[in-house]
Amino acid sequence: MYTRCYAAKDERSAQRGTLLALVGIVAIAAASTVFGLVPKVLMPDLAGGGNSLAELILRIFPTGIKGLVFVGIVAAIMDTGDICILTASANVTQDIYQRFLKPQASEKHLVRLGMFASVAIGVLSLALAWYMDDIINILLLAFTINSAGLFLPTVVGLFWKRASAKAAVDSMVSALVIVVIWFILGEAGAGGVFALDPLWPGFIGSAIVFFAISLFGRQSS
Repeated sequence: MYTRCYAAKDERSAQRGTLLALVGIVAIAAASTVFGLVPKVLMPDLAGGGNSLAELILRIFPTGIKGLVFVGIVAAIMDTGDICILTASANVTQDIYQRFLKPQASEKHLVRLGMFASVAIGVLSLALAWYMDDIINILLLAFTINSAGLFLPTVVGLFWKRASAKAAVDSMVSALVIVVIWFILGEAGAGGVFALDPLWPGFIGSAIVFFAISLFGRQSS
């Protein structure tokens, strides 16, 4: 939803598409919940929830269908994975490096940098998956970062005329930093306030930065 906004033909389409996508998110959330509840009912002895869908397919579907379903799942993972890596690489090369560090960089230089960035992001993702071997925990961390950092700049920024690009970028960065630090300290057993879900401190930090810069900072186009 977020990346497709860049491909919208005009601002109105981006606004309308973002709101319509909320309907799809509700449907996806409902389907994900059902996929979690059904294996729990049919297989109460299932140890963890991370492999519940795979176990359900292995026990319920006929032999031929099992392969097709697993191929579909792997295809969806690959399709999403390469888009995420390419999007992150474009953020590094164009949104950060070319925009702030070296505006005169040649296209060949940016392509080379993008290749290195893609490899680095892939390796970092692999290391994260190796450390957090439960897909549910990985998804929760990713959704926490997205929800804390992207909600205000994406939704409020489209409809509030005083919002600025600087406020959006700074609020995203602040939310990312807060969530990651909160998550690391929570995993390390720091306790206290760090036992809270990182979503809330990240979202509050993002909101403070976003509104403060938009209201009192210098406006940009």
